[in-house]
Amino acid sequence: MNARIYDFTPRTSPTTPADAETPAPVGRVVYTVKEVAGMLSLNLGGTYALIRSGEIPAIKLGGRWVVPRGRFHTWLEACHAEPESVSPVGLAPIEQAHAEVLAAITRRRSRRGA
Repeated sequence: MNARIYDFTPRTSPTTPADAETPAPVGRVVYTVKEVAGMLSLNLGGTYALIRSGEIPAIKLGGRWVVPRGRFHTWLEACHAEPESVSPVGLAPIEQAHAEVLAAITRRRSRRGA
């Protein structure tokens, strides 16, 4: 069996003119929804729901949601504001709902026993 050996010349990169501008390296400017979910310790479905509702700033590129880094961090810093004190008036709807649930459970139990 005869093997032929071919000499290849190495590739050379095309020469670029010295005055040509090289583009500045660009880091990632957006987060994926999965990355945002991980940063916020939320599940993926909940994160998509917050994005669709407009709570988390995001844009849809093609069929994909992306979260701009700058807007996300600005939004996140705004979320760290001092929480408002909870007044007893703010708890009334929760207590009302709790009372309604307990009343429904009591009615259901009384129907079973009758």
